[in-house]
Amino acid sequence: MLSTEVIDHSSGRPASPKARSRAASAAYPLGEAAIASGEGETLRRLGRLPEALERQRAALAIHRRVGAGHRDLLTSLDLLARVLADLGRIAEAEASWAEAADIAAVTGDPRAPEFRSRVVPSGRDVSE
Repeated sequence: MLSTEVIDHSSGRPASPKARSRAASAAYPLGEAAIASGEGETLRRLGRLPEALERQRAALAIHRRVGAGHRDLLTSLDLLARVLADLGRIAEAEASWAEAADIAAVTGDPRAPEFRSRVVPSGRDVSE
């Protein structure tokens, strides 16, 4: 049987919880992205927008790096745009939604019209 335990090679003993967490993140980047995204959405709903922005950007960076399936990438772009809109950074939010709409249109994702509809004239609340 193959062991999945993370070993500290300098000591030969099981690794610390922090080291195990880093190893799991490296092995399962989409899981890390899902956690970051969920944390970001929770922080957004709590009004902790700078922290939410950081978490959504981290999730998006992982999706871009690993070439995640388009649905995950589109969701990440949408959630980032919602935080940006809540921060009043409408142009950035619209750019994120426009990118999501373009990718959705090319890949045949049915959310393309939804994303496109969020690209609106500045000043309107588009995050709900």
